[in-house]
Amino acid sequence: MVTYQSKLQTRFTHFSSSLVKYEGFSCSQNPFLRPLNCYYLRNKINKPTFVVLTLNDLFNINVLKDKLSKSIDYNVLYTVSIKIRFKDTFHMAGSQFGYIHKEHVDFLDLNRLINERVFNLFEVYSFSDDDLLYIQLTFKKVNYQIISDFSDSTKTGKAVQGHGFNPPNDGVNNLTLPTSNIPISIDENTLGISLAVKLNENNKIVYIELVVESKDGLQSINFLDKISSKANLLKFGHSDKIDMFDNKWKFYLVHINNIRYVLAICKISDTKYQKIRYSLNGVVLSNVIDSLIQDNENDKSLISRRDANTDYFISNGVVLSKKQQIKLFPLENKRLVSQGVENPNIGVIDTETYQTSDGGYAIYCLGFKTNLSEYPVTYYVNKVEDEKGNTTFNTNEIVLKLINELLKPKYNHVTFYCHNLGGFDSIFLLKVLLDYNDLITHNKYEIGVVFRDSKILSLKISRYVNGYKRTLIIKDSYGLLTNSLSK
Repeated sequence: MVTYQSKLQTRFTHFSSSLVKYEGFSCSQNPFLRPLNCYYLRNKINKPTFVVLTLNDLFNINVLKDKLSKSIDYNVLYTVSIKIRFKDTFHMAGSQFGYIHKEHVDFLDLNRLINERVFNLFEVYSFSDDDLLYIQLTFKKVNYQIISDFSDSTKTGKAVQGHGFNPPNDGVNNLTLPTSNIPISIDENTLGISLAVKLNENNKIVYIELVVESKDGLQSINFLDKISSKANLLKFGHSDKIDMFDNKWKFYLVHINNIRYVLAICKISDTKYQKIRYSLNGVVLSNVIDSLIQDNENDKSLISRRDANTDYFISNGVVLSKKQQIKLFPLENKRLVSQGVENPNIGVIDTETYQTSDGGYAIYCLGFKTNLSEYPVTYYVNKVEDEKGNTTFNTNEIVLKLINELLKPKYNHVTFYCHNLGGFDSIFLLKVLLDYNDLITHNKYEIGVVFRDSKILSLKISRYVNGYKRTLIIKDSYGLLTNSLSK
């Protein structure tokens, strides 16, 4: 007599357990394909659904498909348990697992999982086919919340079984990722089914269906209208002014770290994806590009995330390093148009700054122009590396070079003007001079300040040079020219 076990052993020979490959990486190696970490949240409203199978049903895929389609909903996440009735006792066949019922699926994987677990019980308890009365599948609807790959909150709570997580090692790297709410992975099993869209004849998306809560209950809206209305508020050429999408884009309603938002993903290539995070009102919260990099030396893969002008290099949820692209614009030659009586003893000073990684500002270029020379004199910062290998810019050095140059005798009768001196430039100049004075014991810079309504009108800087006291006067030209210099 042909038993269930013999039939199942024969059937298993038709399955292949090949590991899926992707661009040279296995699924476990490729960060784009890894399952996301998430919590299961109990759904107390919906009661469990039971699907009963016989032994013969396990060998008929169509029967399994028919029973599932009549009992559970499509595109909904369930947690599934398998319970088997042997005579008068129930036996649990393994632990619970997650399952999403999708259309156009051959059900082979699910069928094989059920068969494997039933087969194991037959072997452990030495049951015969007559002992088994039925197999009961219990489907419980669950909600889930994705956990950020980069958040310390992943250290608490239970993750989905099989979704491993390696938390960052505290103290090893203090780098943070501003866009940590955008996951690396694009795995639809945890992101969920993408929002339904409509395309026109040119394969452009004209409708993105989003179900939202309103006073009248649940309502379906076109999320593309939300995106377009907010994009219209941005100036032309802004990097976030994106309101046209083709069929390469997919949109997901994501619940991550207690926040709901819409995540748009576009496949640029097999190893590069653009991801935009929108609020439910259509506002762009983040816009990044993730690229997959193979580290052949260490036999692992890294992710490079471009966020504005900063690149973050990520491995297993840890930001290993970052690189910031700083655009340094040269000083413009500003033509001074003479009005009224010329004064040859006038000079101008200007500074240019950039925003540092900690949100502050620092000088990267400054210079001056007088009638004593046809061309302006400019100073640019250079990179300086300390003993620990940290790179900084010699901002203080170029400020002191300019001051010392203007204290030379040939500029003795020249009065210098700096536009918006009291509102901006004086902050940097005074800080450098005061810091320098703290480091020396003699021949310090003497600084005199003239205020009006708590705002600096002029600076008087004096110091002994070759035994003579030299003085530099810098005035704020904003009181004379209230418009910007470009006007």
